[in-house]
This record gives sequence, C-alpha cells and structure tokens, in this order.
Amino acid sequence: MTTNNGIPSESRQQVINKLKSTKHNIILTSSIFGLSESYLKEYSKQDNTNKIITLTEMHEIHSQIIPQFSSYLETTIALDLCKQLKERGIEIPQLDKMIHYIKHSQNLAIIGNKPVGQKRYQTSTIMEKILNMVPKNYQWEWVILNYDNPIANAEMIQQKMFAYMEMKNQFSRILFSAYDERLKNCENWNQQFQIITLPDTIPYEEVQKEALMILNYLYPMLQKKEAMIRRILENVELQHIYEQNHISASIFMEGIQRFYEAYSCICSTGYLLSDIEAISRIREYINTVSAEKKHEKVKKPKLYI
Repeated sequence: MTTNNGIPSESRQQVINKLKSTKHNIILTSSIFGLSESYLKEYSKQDNTNKIITLTEMHEIHSQIIPQFSSYLETTIALDLCKQLKERGIEIPQLDKMIHYIKHSQNLAIIGNKPVGQKRYQTSTIMEKILNMVPKNYQWEWVILNYDNPIANAEMIQQKMFAYMEMKNQFSRILFSAYDERLKNCENWNQQFQIITLPDTIPYEEVQKEALMILNYLYPMLQKKEAMIRRILENVELQHIYEQNHISASIFMEGIQRFYEAYSCICSTGYLLSDIEAISRIREYINTVSAEKKHEKVKKPKLYI
C-alpha cells in the first residue's frame, strides 16, 4: 500500500529516503500522534554530510513566557547553527564570541527587559551573521517539530518560515510536522510545501518499528526498558490483537502510547511489570481508545498550520 505521495507502508527507511530525496519544502503529517516528529528526528540523525539541520521543538518555544517571541526563536536557531559549525570543526574567527553574544541576547529575550533584534525578522542581524558564516558547500534545513500543543503563534511562525525561504542564497528548505484535518488528501499546501502523509494501514512488523522509534524519541525515561518493550511488541498475542481485529495503526499506537505514559509512572515507583500484565494493559488501552473514537465528536484540530 502507498500514500498519496507514494511512500511504501512496509518500509520505515523508505520514508527517510523520501525526506532525503525530495527537494521541496515538506509538511509531514500522520494520524498517529508523535510519529511525524519521530521520523523527522530520525531523518536529522542519519548521515547528512553536506547539511546542517536545525531542530526547533515548538513545545520548548511555548514553554518560555516571553514578550519577544521572534528574538527567542531567532537566537535558539542561531545557537544551534553555531553549535553544529563547531562540532564539524569549521574554523570561524570570533565564533565563540558570537555564541556568547547570542546567549546574552537570548537571556534578555527570556526575561523580557530589553527588545532584541526588532528589525524585520528576515533582516535580523544575528541570523544574517551566522548564515554568512555557513560555508557555501553546506545546505541549511530548518526542521520544526509540532508536538501536541496548540500553536498560539501559528501566524507568526509562518511569517518566520516565509522570511527564511526568501533568503535564497543562504537557505535550503523547511520540513515540519503538522496535525490538521485540512491536510488530508492534499498533495501540497500554499504551492510551497509538499505534503507527505504517513499511512494508517501498515503491516504489524512496521508498527513494531514505529512504536520503538516513538519510544526512543518521545519517552526517554523508558529507554532503559527498551529490551522488555521490544519483547512485548514481538509477542504473538499482541500481533493477533492488531491483525485479527483489523485495528488501525493510529488506534493501536495511541493505545501503546497510553501504556508508555502509564509505565513511565510505574517505573518511578520501582514496580516490576510482567509481560502478561503489560500485554493485558495494552489491550485495555487499545479497547478504550477504540471506544472513544466511535463516540468522538468532530472538533477543531489540535495543531494548526
């Protein structure tokens, strides 16, 4: 089975390869919460020798109570770019001084006691200086991860994206995740972003891989339990629940994630959960999610583009 943009559902690596090979700006969307973000993080970690990829997590940005949103966003991206330039051993005079200046500017933005860089965003002095430091043989990509929080500043974020897209000599492309009903069955948005939709009907073997990928990227506290969770996911009984009941991947995965959240709390108490108990709880969560979906009223999407 393939999505409307031709991603085979049987291969996780094919999704990553699609992200690599597509030259357009991309919106990655899915009916499974957290899956798009996990794919984007996986993409950013794979070999990208000639790319500098900046990750912006919107829940992190919105956790800052600041009046200077643009300044904080800009300095966050600039610091990440500086860090990657240093990690790659690129010799740039005054880079350490620039990092110190950016951190100072960010602190001012956070406490809100001084306007920082209040020019038009696309002509901001900080970003212009940093982007001019990036060697011409590197491409810069901005990856935006939209977790399950309403984006109060959606319009502002879009303005920042389009501003960067106009910096043709210094910018490659934007990849971001979004959960919005308007994206369904669409191939592009605003003629500037290609939409890639992850399928909701996939083989169980792929569900296992994606469940582990979400575990590693969204539930770091459970990484010590990965071997145990892998064993549970490989259990034939859990596979039968998925296949014989014809459960959609989104319902099954939401049940798995509710188990992850509950197990995170259980782990903190030191309680040891047996495989049988874990499978039983996962089955209960899946049944609960399935029942909720049947009675769920139409409501606004949680994330907006």
